[in-house]
Amino acid sequence: MRFCSSACVTKFFSSDSDSQELTPSSTSGISQSSTATVIDLAQREEEQEQEQEATDRIPDHIAHAPPMNSTDPIWDVIHQLEEAFTYKGKKFTHICLLCTESKTWKDSLCRASNSTNAKTHLVASHKDHEMAIQEQQRRLKRADRYMVQVNTRKNVKRLASSVRNSQEEQPIKRQKTWWKAPVIQEQISGHIARWLIRDGLPHNIVTTPAFRDFLVGVTGDPNVTVPAAKTYNEILDNHYDKFANDTSELFVEEFKELDETPFMTVEHDLWTNSSLSTMNGILGDSPFSRSSEEVADLLDEQLKARYGLDVRKMTRFTISDTAAAARKVSSQFDSTLQTDCAMHALNLCISYGIGLKENVRNEYMKDERTKLFVKKRVVVTQGGAFPEGGAVIRKLRNLNNFFASSKSPERIARLRDVQNFHKLPQLAALIDIDVRVASTIKLFRRSIINYPAFQAFFQNANVAKDQKNVFTCITCAEWELVAQMEAVMQRIAELALVESQSATMLSSTMYVLLRVASARMNSFKFSSYCLNGARDTDTNEMNFPRAPVTLPDLSQLTQRCIKRTLHQIAERLPLPSVPMGMALLLDPRTKTAAKNYLRIPDTSETATEYILEETKALLRIEHRVFYKGLHANADQGEGHVTSASSSPRGECNSSSDAEADLVYGEEVSQPAEESTADATLNAKADALLGEWLNLRVEWAEVVKKQYPSKDEFDKVLARLSRLIRKDRERFKAGLVAYTAQLAKLRSDLAASAKASVGAVPAQLQALQEENAILKRANSVLRRHSAAHDLDVDTLILASADD
Repeated sequence: MRFCSSACVTKFFSSDSDSQELTPSSTSGISQSSTATVIDLAQREEEQEQEQEATDRIPDHIAHAPPMNSTDPIWDVIHQLEEAFTYKGKKFTHICLLCTESKTWKDSLCRASNSTNAKTHLVASHKDHEMAIQEQQRRLKRADRYMVQVNTRKNVKRLASSVRNSQEEQPIKRQKTWWKAPVIQEQISGHIARWLIRDGLPHNIVTTPAFRDFLVGVTGDPNVTVPAAKTYNEILDNHYDKFANDTSELFVEEFKELDETPFMTVEHDLWTNSSLSTMNGILGDSPFSRSSEEVADLLDEQLKARYGLDVRKMTRFTISDTAAAARKVSSQFDSTLQTDCAMHALNLCISYGIGLKENVRNEYMKDERTKLFVKKRVVVTQGGAFPEGGAVIRKLRNLNNFFASSKSPERIARLRDVQNFHKLPQLAALIDIDVRVASTIKLFRRSIINYPAFQAFFQNANVAKDQKNVFTCITCAEWELVAQMEAVMQRIAELALVESQSATMLSSTMYVLLRVASARMNSFKFSSYCLNGARDTDTNEMNFPRAPVTLPDLSQLTQRCIKRTLHQIAERLPLPSVPMGMALLLDPRTKTAAKNYLRIPDTSETATEYILEETKALLRIEHRVFYKGLHANADQGEGHVTSASSSPRGECNSSSDAEADLVYGEEVSQPAEESTADATLNAKADALLGEWLNLRVEWAEVVKKQYPSKDEFDKVLARLSRLIRKDRERFKAGLVAYTAQLAKLRSDLAASAKASVGAVPAQLQALQEENAILKRANSVLRRHSAAHDLDVDTLILASADD
């Protein structure tokens, strides 16, 4: 039995009278008396604590003291060891007294050959110490010398003219001297640091001999030097500190101007290292904190410390990717609106549709042979499993990598020769990358167009049998599957390449793209590449002919691909709601058609109109709040002095607070009455909002205003005319080729019909002979009947009646 302290021992023996009987007398170190047991355990605990303190203290045989003749106060906290001490295979010469307060004496060992190294240790390990703060400020002040200001062109010309005039006044000396740049060494270091920081380049790029020769040639100074790594780090820290301070001041200023209304959007993402043991991020890493609560606390803490950003007060939206872990982090900030990052939404729909991604789950199933439950991975993707799609994609990747490998340039050259000989398109193999947008669809297109070239290449006898398997393993049915999947998914790939990867993409844009993608996937007709279609040297992915294909003509695998894609789009397509209606109304491109985009098949017209009305009501309230925060002071100073004197100031703020409470979702107990000033401001805000909702943008005029200069407009118009002319010529050439192919097909059909005229089936020939015999018998019958004055038709009808 173990006790944590002497108090626990006392409580244990005093709580029950029978506790003494439970303590065996044979136990070593514990007598039959409870008092003696308490004293014995307490003494043992004190001895252990003393041993622990003795272990943490610096031993007496480890002699340490400040260096001799040292005057810097840093040596009062970092002492030099009399003899170097080896710990974990490393030799240490100094010990930090500040570290011994929180660490063991061995973990407090360090190496500081001079005072600069000692101060660096102090700044890195004890940032809150007074000397560390002073040293950091001194370093930042020293780094200010390297901060350079880039002059404009006018200033450069003015400085150059003044230098030229001053040189003209001085007498010319005929001597051979080095030309020197009119800058000092500190300015040169500042320009180099500014270049590295702005372009995100590493410091070792300026430490090469070639760069030093370049610097000598530019400056004309053979003794010029580049900033050392330590100096560059100080400059970089100075830049970052100024950036953080300016950013924090900007956030606070904007927050005040917006009447302390949440206005920011925080985007966050998480990465793990190769061993999946650490979460890495821009704000730092956490080796053990992997729960959403701890990650959210770390995010909030670091944003406050670095930028003065309070997520729960200043943030309106939190955006993360589609991973479940990132969504859980966003959900911890319950005061913000959680929004998924829609950048890869369409690409994920494509990946799930063609079988590159699957949703799996581990289930325990009973083995029929062993009668034991074994863990088995089961595919639970909506729409059904689609392993055939992933298999054919891997085969296409291997086929294209066979020609795209840098180790076999002779294969690429031979493929090019085959394309030249057969007059095929000069298109190289394509390497597919999963993270690229619609990359697999590009792989489909390029492989279909290069299909005859691949076929001719592997028919060559010089190709080894094992190498031919790269192409022969893809069956004709799989090639047809590739063509059909390309016909279906290329309609979404076109949308994914439009604006989904733009940094300025709006949520309304992605909502519209998902709606259009869903409508396209529910189509009845598609356009598919002709696998054996005619190709020439100018054929590419854009002008290769397509043939119409209906939904019943598609294979079962392709229809499963459509079903899986529709499920993925439905999962990522948000339901019609007030926030989505707000995004649609604030976007001038979707404002006029907001009602159409909010209408879905399972929603009635009344529900759509209700969502739209609620959206306009919320938009009106939010616009009133912002309008009051921006124009309340100006309007009160112009002509509302009387109203302000008659009604107290708090009455005006009460209405604003009530509307702000409605925006933030808090309950309002008693709505305040509107004052005259509030009514005026609300009327102006509603009128301005009405102008926005009724505004109709003429996009043709917008395009014209993007090119105000006539030269630029003519240049763009000329380029568009060339593109239209080129497309028209390409269309004409394709039409001529199609007409020639159609004429050839018609001639072949006519020739086959003419060849089949003489070939009459045996059954038809027997019927024709029987018909001829009947015709001869009929003519003989009529001739004999006429000779005997008999009516043949009357006889035939009479015999039929009998």
